[in-house]
Amino acid sequence: MKELSYRQYLVMTAWFRNKWNEPSLTDQYLMRIAQRIQQVLADNPKKITMEDQKIDFVFKAKPMVNVLSSEEKQKRLEINKSIWKAAVGYGVKNVKRSRS
Repeated sequence: MKELSYRQYLVMTAWFRNKWNEPSLTDQYLMRIAQRIQQVLADNPKKITMEDQKIDFVFKAKPMVNVLSSEEKQKRLEINKSIWKAAVGYGVKNVKRSRS
């Protein structure tokens, strides 16, 4: 199977989102079968239409991205720098012990 680039993946998912609620020929046949079955079981079969059989897909909204202010970004940067410096020992004097 050929790997997709990220750009190809985005185009493919956008195309699927646009085409998702448009029934294909197979979907049309399945909707017609479901309509006929419901018409057989219903009291008033003329009320049941093909539009009643169509399932509309709804996509969840993407989560909101937390946008930080420039001051908050600067605070987080300083905190991360201090954590990193402490982890690698930057700024700590390395005192060698002398033999007595």
